[in-house]
Amino acid sequence: MSSVPSAHSEIVGALYRDHRGWLLAWLRRNVACPQRAQDLSQDTFVRLLGRDELQLPREPRAFLATIAKGLMFELPAGRA
Repeated sequence: MSSVPSAHSEIVGALYRDHRGWLLAWLRRNVACPQRAQDLSQDTFVRLLGRDELQLPREPRAFLATIAKGLMFELPAGRA
């Protein structure tokens, strides 16, 4: 196994490093439970890691918010 990070993991790492704080703050404003916001933030980046292809988005915050919104509707509000 190679220890050289793939371009895919580098993109996810850059998005995480540069925008995680913003995403978490955005989620905290949009969901009632702080723990749910934390879970959704992590799930957003896990979702990115699971993608077959990924390019650095032009609008990273809009991209991350779109994924997080989708996750908000996937899980029932009582779970998380």
